[in-house]
Amino acid sequence: MALLCASASHAAELGTLGLSYVRTDDVLLVHDEPELTPLVPHAASTFRNALDWQRRVFGWIPSDRTTLWLRDLSDNGNARVTPAPRNLYQMDVAPMASPFETAPSAERMYSMMNHELVHLGTSDVANSRDRFWRRVFLGKVSPQPQHPESLLYTMLTVPRWAAPRWQLEGAAVFLETWMGGGQGRAQGGYDEMVFRAMVRDGAPFYDPLALETRGTRSDFQSGANAYLYGTRFLTWLAWAKSPQQVLQWLRRDEGSQPDYAAQFAQVFELPLNDAWKQWIADERRFQQANLDALRQHPPTPLRPLSGALGSVSRAFVDEEAGTLITAVRTRGVVDHIAEINMRTGAARTLAEVQGATMYDVTSLAWDAKHKRVFFTTDNQGLRSLWAVEADTGERTALLTEARIGELAFDPSTGSLLGVRHEAGLASLVRIPYPYRDWQTLYTFDYGTVPRDLDVSPDGTQLVASVSDPGGDQFVQVFDMGRLREGNAEPAARFSFGQAAPEGFVFSPDGRHLYGSAYYTGVSNIFRIELATARIDAVSNAETGLFRPTPRPDGTLVAFEYTGPGFRPVALQPQTVAALGTIRLLGAEVAQRHPVVKTWQVPAARTEDLESLVRQRGAYHSAEHLQLNNAFPVLFGYREAGGLGWCANFADPLTLTEIGLLAAVTPGQGLRAGERLHLEATARHLGWSASLAWNKGSFYDLFGPTLRGTRGFQATLGRDVMLLYQSTQRLELRNKLAWYTGLETLPGAQNVAAGGSRLLLAETGLYYSDLRRSLGAVGDEKGVSASAALTLSRTAGRVVTQPLLRLDAGMPLGGWRHASLWSRTAAGGTAGTDTLAVSRHYFGAFGNNWVDDGTVQRYREPGSLPGFKIDEVSARSYVRQMVELNLPPMVFQSLGRPDLYLQSLRPAVFAAGLWTEPFVGDRRRYASLGAQVDLRISVLHWYDMTLSLGGAVGWKGKQRAGTEWMLSLKVL
Repeated sequence: MALLCASASHAAELGTLGLSYVRTDDVLLVHDEPELTPLVPHAASTFRNALDWQRRVFGWIPSDRTTLWLRDLSDNGNARVTPAPRNLYQMDVAPMASPFETAPSAERMYSMMNHELVHLGTSDVANSRDRFWRRVFLGKVSPQPQHPESLLYTMLTVPRWAAPRWQLEGAAVFLETWMGGGQGRAQGGYDEMVFRAMVRDGAPFYDPLALETRGTRSDFQSGANAYLYGTRFLTWLAWAKSPQQVLQWLRRDEGSQPDYAAQFAQVFELPLNDAWKQWIADERRFQQANLDALRQHPPTPLRPLSGALGSVSRAFVDEEAGTLITAVRTRGVVDHIAEINMRTGAARTLAEVQGATMYDVTSLAWDAKHKRVFFTTDNQGLRSLWAVEADTGERTALLTEARIGELAFDPSTGSLLGVRHEAGLASLVRIPYPYRDWQTLYTFDYGTVPRDLDVSPDGTQLVASVSDPGGDQFVQVFDMGRLREGNAEPAARFSFGQAAPEGFVFSPDGRHLYGSAYYTGVSNIFRIELATARIDAVSNAETGLFRPTPRPDGTLVAFEYTGPGFRPVALQPQTVAALGTIRLLGAEVAQRHPVVKTWQVPAARTEDLESLVRQRGAYHSAEHLQLNNAFPVLFGYREAGGLGWCANFADPLTLTEIGLLAAVTPGQGLRAGERLHLEATARHLGWSASLAWNKGSFYDLFGPTLRGTRGFQATLGRDVMLLYQSTQRLELRNKLAWYTGLETLPGAQNVAAGGSRLLLAETGLYYSDLRRSLGAVGDEKGVSASAALTLSRTAGRVVTQPLLRLDAGMPLGGWRHASLWSRTAAGGTAGTDTLAVSRHYFGAFGNNWVDDGTVQRYREPGSLPGFKIDEVSARSYVRQMVELNLPPMVFQSLGRPDLYLQSLRPAVFAAGLWTEPFVGDRRRYASLGAQVDLRISVLHWYDMTLSLGGAVGWKGKQRAGTEWMLSLKVL
């Protein structure tokens, strides 16, 4: 979701994006013009075929025309859908990354379309009960933090979206496999390997609750565990029960239950947890039988070089230093490039990797002569190229947003080879020294994608694993001379049947290639003799071996899969006459229930798109505005309660949004002119605006901090993202606000405004580079800084106030996920005005009993726990805070799947405030406190945080007071 929001923000800054649209009866297809126009017919036809399947199998009648947004904002193909408030499908058209065969090998748009439409088909599908509530609320409702009642309305209008991720993704992957004719993870070697390794190593299986609390948050596979467990459980259900019952569980027929677990019990006549236990028992037996079959042939001896690392990139051996260099993503340590001593297993960090991917972390290349490591950042966005010197750790930025990965170093020329993704196409490129520009060697047709590049020691050949438009994959060897002439006809091609070859590299003498493939269902190392085209297996693994690195002495370094992650091992490659084979559970399903073989979705038709088009043109979001929903809300205004109704409008891509609210707070001591409340908000491509009369908030019902403002106010804002690269953000924020009828200052509820009219103008630069490791519950290191200026005009006078902030933190190596932070803020006021707006105000934690703001409000410059709200004021100030975030407690099985405890984060802080630090009226204040944040998951997708805090304040040496804070942050 974070990537989705960031991509939308980045897209918004490009104005109208040069978008065009094509509307058919089934889909509104929006795309970049002209870059992605060639993909439109293929996308429209593929979408239509997948939609027809959903209609037939699930009885899905879409509630509205689905919007399909083809984008090119990432170098890794991905897709995501949301069923509320409108059916929106966003697809990044770049080739998909599928290390270790973790994604189907079918043509990517075909497989993604099948997968994502399962999500829409099983969540937008409705029976008469759901349709009733959609009529009541004039549409489907998605949760809105400003109106927490909307969470209930979401449950009523799209109840099947409120399911755990493992169920949603498991259903999509299971069905995608059979929709693709059997190509997918339900019959994949990686999934089999994961559970086989768990049985071999005696690792515990997650139950449904532990899968959500720990398995998708702290395990090295993180969110991928939802796919693994969900796919496996549904595959087992299809095998043990029937595929038809699986479909019945997912359908929303009349009489079906809105809750996924209740529907499961209705269809399968047993509780879901009991079925889960049966699956685990059967899985253990199934995988033990596979292990017994594999052990009929002697396994290859392996010598571990270190413990399990988690996720890893390609590796290189520094023969001179006796070290292994690879990128690592593991729990408790920020993603980084590691240098591992192959004798002792000790490791040191060469450089951090910003924007790592889940399985292969980054693209890595090694210049052995100069001991230089090349790597990519922003791997989930637009990739940039960096280098780090292994001896000194000096980092150098080489190419920004070059979109090049799959790096390989050519020792004969000192250049880099790579694959560049743009507009859905893959190009082989060369990056000559000093690596500041690239040259395109060859651009492949759509669907042909090279990966895992390696250059021969003499620089005359290039090897790559290449997938073609039909999903077939080969090892191909190219002649570098011909490539430089634009000729990409391979000099040699090798196939491994249905298995995808991976990580093939040249031996030091250039005579052989070594790589891996699930040729027998188990990933083993294979050797190709280039002179004779002979292919031999040189390992027999129990789990799986990957990414071999041949050494001059004839041995190999490879990665063995284990439960905690990939472990580097050394082995002696020897020809294996016979490999052990395993049974695939997916294949067992097809054998026992051949109906799944009839579920294949036809490939895209070559029909003329024009016969389907109803309208086309340039896409302007304002022209596509529509009412999404309207629903009743609770309303608060300065401790008074009332009722209101809000309506929400947006274009299908949500680039333009408008919200309207009307509410009344009758009686309760309010003056007649304050009982009516009106508000209109709008956002469009980085612009925001609002108009309000007696502005209030739901959260004013739960003080003590009040947001309500009497009278009329109008705001206009413009935010511009100047830098957006992995963890780094630089944003220019501007806001203009006009108030009339004021009684108290905005943001200072206990301070009289000193005038009924106020004009505020704010501008500021905000930078952040914050990072956290896998399994963290908050940022663990980095820097954030801002410089802002506020101009206030009231009573005919103008007040100027600058504000500076600097936060810096670092992890504490002895404690996993612990960190220490310094947070500094300073502000001032120009001139000598005595107006209320000329002062800065401080006091209290700032959290309400029920809140939707920042949980750690004590970090804000205006917060001073231990004092009353707005108790302290100053024309100028310096505020310094030191904060210690202690290791969090992560819970595994406290609660139920739709309501459980995630983690407990304790923190202690000490703050000092110096007012008027540069004049004679200097005063000192201090605050010492602690806060504990209990994070709670609600309805599978939404987080709430219950916070308890306490602090003591001092004015000089005199104790000022004690404050306790209890707050529930919703959504």
